[in-house]
Amino acid sequence: MHKDLAIVILAAGASSRLGRPKQLEMFKGKSLILHTIDVANQVKPSQVITVLGANIEAIKSEISGRNTTILENELWAMGMSTSIICAIQYLESQQPFIQKIIFMVCDQPYVSKGLLHALIDKKKETNLPIIASEYLNIKGIPTLFDKSMFGILKTLTGDVGASKMIKQNIDIVASVPFDKGEIDIDKESDLALLD
Repeated sequence: MHKDLAIVILAAGASSRLGRPKQLEMFKGKSLILHTIDVANQVKPSQVITVLGANIEAIKSEISGRNTTILENELWAMGMSTSIICAIQYLESQQPFIQKIIFMVCDQPYVSKGLLHALIDKKKETNLPIIASEYLNIKGIPTLFDKSMFGILKTLTGDVGASKMIKQNIDIVASVPFDKGEIDIDKESDLALLD
């Protein structure tokens, strides 16, 4: 068990381009949100947190009984940064011993336990404060941030997330390859990419 690690699933968005909650789209027999929570729990972190906002009642009902702490981000419409800040503030007040957070989203269906372990292993190997996933020459989410970055993350505003922090601090970023990381579910045609 990784007692100093929390995994945060950012799932508060309204899926406006898809027109219905992508968190509830099915992938290999389960919804994307359940798939993501289950993958996160396979790593055995101290806590798995799911940040919700839009369509909260339907998604809460879907994940009821799963091993995750649900945080409601009432500011979700102001962008992903608010969900990141919501999670960090919760962890700082409730679990101040947490030294690392992996941020994930639920619309990357090919995220795996192996990828999350690779992020953790790369952190041990390099001791750099940001470990990103890399696909198509993009460094992005899932991303591991150590505690030294929490204060900076809390200054994010608007609909920005890990990618801005990675670009601004590229000299202290290591990365691991994420096969099929470029596949995410934003619109109807993306669903055809799932196998």
